[in-house]
Amino acid sequence: MRVQLSLGFALASCLSSVVSENSFLAAARSEQLKDGRIEERQQSGVVAANIFLRRGYHSSVVVGNFVYIDGGAFSYVQGGSLQILHSTTTLSIDMSKSWTNSSVVINTFSKPSGVPYLDDGTLWYNAKENRLQEGFVGAAPRFNNPEESAYPLGMWSFKLDGQGGGTWSEDTAATDAIVSAGLTRPYQGLSAYGGDSAINLGGYGNARTVPENVNVTDQIPIPGIVQYNMTTGTFTNSSAAGYNVNGTAERGVLHYVPFFGPKGVYIILSGDISRRNLYSAAENIQSFGTLTLYDPATGTFFNQTTTGNIPNGRIEFCVTGANSTNGTYEIFMYAGWAGHLGSIALPYDEMYILTLPAFQWIKVPYAPARPRHGLTCETVGRRQMLVIGGVDTLQDQATNAAKTLDLVTFSTKDQFTQGLAIFDMTSLSWSDSYDAGAAAYEQSDPVKNYYASNSREPSNWGSPTLKELFSVTHFTNSTTSTTSTPSPSSSNPASTSSSSNTGAIAGGVVGGVVGLAAIAGLIFFLMRRRKRTAAELPSQSSSPNFPAGSAEMGQGDGAYQGEYRGDHKPYAALMSEAPGSDVAGREGFAQELNSQPQHYEMDARQRHELA
Repeated sequence: MRVQLSLGFALASCLSSVVSENSFLAAARSEQLKDGRIEERQQSGVVAANIFLRRGYHSSVVVGNFVYIDGGAFSYVQGGSLQILHSTTTLSIDMSKSWTNSSVVINTFSKPSGVPYLDDGTLWYNAKENRLQEGFVGAAPRFNNPEESAYPLGMWSFKLDGQGGGTWSEDTAATDAIVSAGLTRPYQGLSAYGGDSAINLGGYGNARTVPENVNVTDQIPIPGIVQYNMTTGTFTNSSAAGYNVNGTAERGVLHYVPFFGPKGVYIILSGDISRRNLYSAAENIQSFGTLTLYDPATGTFFNQTTTGNIPNGRIEFCVTGANSTNGTYEIFMYAGWAGHLGSIALPYDEMYILTLPAFQWIKVPYAPARPRHGLTCETVGRRQMLVIGGVDTLQDQATNAAKTLDLVTFSTKDQFTQGLAIFDMTSLSWSDSYDAGAAAYEQSDPVKNYYASNSREPSNWGSPTLKELFSVTHFTNSTTSTTSTPSPSSSNPASTSSSSNTGAIAGGVVGGVVGLAAIAGLIFFLMRRRKRTAAELPSQSSSPNFPAGSAEMGQGDGAYQGEYRGDHKPYAALMSEAPGSDVAGREGFAQELNSQPQHYEMDARQRHELA
């Protein structure tokens, strides 16, 4: 149970963003006694810019004119002393107005008792009901958690009011659906939403994910891919063996691209893959040189090699994207680390562009100076990337004030004021100010130069089916940063003319006669051809489009959200995957891997401390 500060934090009430040091510290000291125990403070997550240090391991999403930020931890200086707390309120920033990161107004909304404060949670936007949903992914706070236990499994909703605020409540229908599906809460999995669904790939469980794991001391991988259908309110659980034989994934990015394929595509970007029985941080970081894609329409995984200036593999980085007016989609990847703190991490302060459909990597040139991880980034204002937070990857020595490596990464002042920065995705330049009236996104010069002398498509597609998938597009003539699937654009809009004369009319009559004759001839030709080819049509089994040696993976293979059985209490169905750490199809040529079988369960336990 949790109560608000006695400083006038009314439930779901909006506070001003900039809180003076004195008023904030007074609020931080205010605790209330309820049912014979001290309740947790409402720590708004917003402090004065002059005392703010860092923000990390939060979640964020853009809906309409607002960016919403929830969960994670933040740090500040109190009278010269370092304070690191978990955030207990939902934040929002109005993107309809221009601002600088020193003057931006950050609104904060308190949460009623029972709504969780998650570390590395995920916000999903349900467009049908205009609400944010969270709770399936994440863990209890890593810092200053008085209960030292996990939240009950469930989902909660933030009904948006269109003004940057809203009302939190328990989503009992979604909670019942999770329980009915026999699922558990994954931590640091790869999660994204698009269209009417949200997806989580992998993750791991620990003592902070669900109460049943209270005695678990390890970090246990949770294999499988879980899909939440926002229209039907159902959760389904499938194998992720199409990604790797263990079906595991941690601390990478799952990015939804709505502009290709019948229902868009999800792209898996780097991160870890773990052994089946134990997660070890940064043990098996995946390359950006071969990417795995997931088609939600068919439940099929594909591998595709990339070209260009390929980034080093990493974890805890951020990704966003924008579609150009030239029928391409550019993914922007920023920051992260490889599991090692200190000066060795400095080169990871870098920005890369992956342009689709070419699958070409382009590095943005600038000198690294501000490495960070545990951040988020969002596309805002048509052509701008908003970077939110990130802890200091350079810090590799504990101090008296920060006695663990996890704490010390929060101990320095962010070079981005209030942990906010803007990157212009067209001019490829950094700024401390946001322009609400910026022009539409266009390809940057390096991207234009690439397509000016190269094909729009990769030289080698991973499979014919993947090439066909990318031939289905939904581009319009304007850029968009929305994650919902846009309506397919009409092809070849008709041109109009206001001129009319007798010659044109006569020409039309003659043209009509000739056209009728041509149609009659075409019908005659097609009828003869149909009779000639009817006996020559090959069977499906012998067609080159259905090779006998297909790389599709069988429906019965794979691990689902399953259970770790050992010295701890059993929670769900036993995982069926054979042990191993090989990555299916990720070595050598790309493969097409299917994964849409029956639905089982997962499992969860233990937390991650920074390596």
